[in-house]
Amino acid sequence: MSALADSGNDRLMVGFNRRFAPLLEDMKGAWGPHGGPVMVQYVVRAGRLDAASWYARADLYGSRFVGEGGHFVDTVSWWLAEYPTEVFAASTPEDPDNLVCHLTFPGGSLASICYLTQGAPRRYPKEVMAVHGEGRAAVLSNYTRYDLWAAGSHHVKRSRRGIDKGQRGEMDAFVAAVREGSSMPISLVSLVATTEATFAVQRSAATKRVERLTLPPRCGAA
Repeated sequence: MSALADSGNDRLMVGFNRRFAPLLEDMKGAWGPHGGPVMVQYVVRAGRLDAASWYARADLYGSRFVGEGGHFVDTVSWWLAEYPTEVFAASTPEDPDNLVCHLTFPGGSLASICYLTQGAPRRYPKEVMAVHGEGRAAVLSNYTRYDLWAAGSHHVKRSRRGIDKGQRGEMDAFVAAVREGSSMPISLVSLVATTEATFAVQRSAATKRVERLTLPPRCGAA
C-alpha cells in the first residue's frame, strides 16, 4: 500500500476472477438483498499434484491454499459484502494442503472453505458453492448451473458458454477502469483483506489456533 501511495498510481488488480462469473452474478441477483446472517460453504476439488510440480514447492511458494485460496475467500467476501474477522483452519495429518477453514464475518454470517487435495472423486464438480439462510438456499455447481430455492419455488439456470469463471469479465472491467480512469473493479482494501485472510488460513492450520483479523468490516460492492 505504501508503494501505491509513493507512486501515485492506483491501477492495481489481482486476478480474483470468480466474482465476475456471469452465472454467479446472476445467482446473487436472484437471491436478492441480504436480510440477515447466512451460511456459505465452498468446496474445491483441488486434487493431487504431481510430485515434480512447481506448485508443490512449499519452500518457495508456500501452501497450495496460499497460492489458490484467495479466489474462494474473495468470492465469499464479495457475496456477503463483508470481510472476515476470524479464521480457523485444520488439515488432515497426512497432507497439510487437504484442509477446511472457517471464516467468521461481522454481520454474523459464517463460511467454510473445504480445499480437497485427496478423497474427492474425479467426476465430482471442481467447485461447488452453497448458500443457506433467510429462508432461501442456492447452490452453484462448477460455474455451469445454479439452483435457487425460495418461497416455495425452485429456479434453475445453466450457463450457455460452459464453465465461465469470470476471467473475461474481470479483464474487461480492468481495461475499462484503466481506459476511463474510474475506480478499480476490486478495491485495494478488499485485495488486502482477502490476502490477509488467506495467509491467516495457513497460519491457523499450522498452529491450530483462531486467527483474528483487524480489518474494515464492510467491503460493499467492491
